[in-house]
Amino acid sequence: HIEHLANPEATEIRVISNKIKERVTKETTAIARIYEDEVSNAQLSQAATSIMPTFSEAESGFS
Repeated sequence: HIEHLANPEATEIRVISNKIKERVTKETTAIARIYEDEVSNAQLSQAATSIMPTFSEAESGFS
């Protein structure tokens, strides 16, 4: 899981995940669209990008 990753990458992913969760609770936009928006807008490091869960892997944590 993300908690076991090196601190900088885990922090990057946690920030994006928190943004996604916040938007999911406030918007009627499809969760998949919110995920794609946030991931594509984030300026993740190469390391964080390589370990970022796919939408399918992360979906249950956003609803």
